[in-house]
Amino acid sequence: MATLLTVLVGWSLLALRLMGSGLTICHATASSSRKAADQRSAQGGRPLDFNIRVLLMERLADVHFRITGPYEVVWDSDSLLIEAGSDPVELVAVYESRQVRIPQLDRVPPNAVLHLRADWPGGIGVRWSDGSWRRYRGQMTLLSGDDGHGRLINVVDIETYLSSVVASELHRGFHPEAFRAQAIAARTYAWYQKQTTTPAALWDLRATQSSQVYLGVDREELVPEAVEAVLQTRGVVCTWASPRGQRIFCAYYGSTCGGCTQAGGSVGNEPTIPPLAGGVVCEYCRESANYRWAPVRIGKDAITERLRSVYPRFETIGPIESLEGVDTSPCGRPKRIALRDGEGRTIELSAENFRMALNPAGMLIKSSWFEPLIDVTSITLANGRGFGHGMGLCQYGADGLARAGASAGRIIRHYYPTTSLIRAYE
Repeated sequence: MATLLTVLVGWSLLALRLMGSGLTICHATASSSRKAADQRSAQGGRPLDFNIRVLLMERLADVHFRITGPYEVVWDSDSLLIEAGSDPVELVAVYESRQVRIPQLDRVPPNAVLHLRADWPGGIGVRWSDGSWRRYRGQMTLLSGDDGHGRLINVVDIETYLSSVVASELHRGFHPEAFRAQAIAARTYAWYQKQTTTPAALWDLRATQSSQVYLGVDREELVPEAVEAVLQTRGVVCTWASPRGQRIFCAYYGSTCGGCTQAGGSVGNEPTIPPLAGGVVCEYCRESANYRWAPVRIGKDAITERLRSVYPRFETIGPIESLEGVDTSPCGRPKRIALRDGEGRTIELSAENFRMALNPAGMLIKSSWFEPLIDVTSITLANGRGFGHGMGLCQYGADGLARAGASAGRIIRHYYPTTSLIRAYE
């Protein structure tokens, strides 16, 4: 019989249901509704907030909205409704120093914070810099800073958010069990980020691959498998047996590990915990186009210039003449890169920071797993393996495992060893 236990998630206490080895859902005899979860979490001093704040855009001069259902504009707080409408409308919010204003709405006074809400399932359309439109459910929070640049934050129910994330992160052709495993990993990652965000933070996550890719309602509607996977795993998260009891963790995941996962501490500075210890052999991501990638040749001058622009300490040594991987993992993946000038002076970077410094988009140098080949004027990154940081769940590997007969629970436990599956709410 499943056991009820209390798990500390950041600063909130949740009464959680410990699940077995699979994903069979056990229903509590007592109420296990969201209301009950709120009441239980109140033991930790505050009700559990199911909304997550996602930074969509920043450094904005203005932003365009398209709304085809009932909407309302709230001025800075929930208590002051200053505009409401039901007809289709396009609005432009203009950011100025410490103010946001909507010129079409004369009754809306400018303020540092405005909230825009649409009371219909289609969400709010947002125009992006490339001219495309994307729809998002929930609330839009518009913030203006002292520099006159604005931010746009989507405040949305976490399960609604996850439907779009899972749809945005995986290809439609992936196996249903891979979708379920992705839903569990993405939910765990989102709750961890939400609960460990500093009180002064304005958002919990970004809508890009720096957090989790979140493309809104349109992508969700294209991938119904994602919506189904989120519904089927509702409330399920990964935990590990910390010295203080069961805890959720930062459930990293990426496209293609290249044959072996990397330890979590290899990228960040946090201690490596058992589920993120790395070294998980993966024979299932070979179908990925990025399992191996073509050599990338970069001029030494370009390497030096880029590193100096990101890390000023490279100004203290001469132009980069060579580099090598150091502190390699048991699988052979370098954790750090040593960069040397012509006089042998050396500066080390984490391999992932080196990759992102040279190629912030991460599309050219697809991973930090490569072998450098040095010539007179350039360095070639050869024998590249994988796509992404290589930590935690391998998305292509999860699909391969699923096609080999693995359940979502088995996939999760393969990529996050020692983890348990917990249903946090229903």
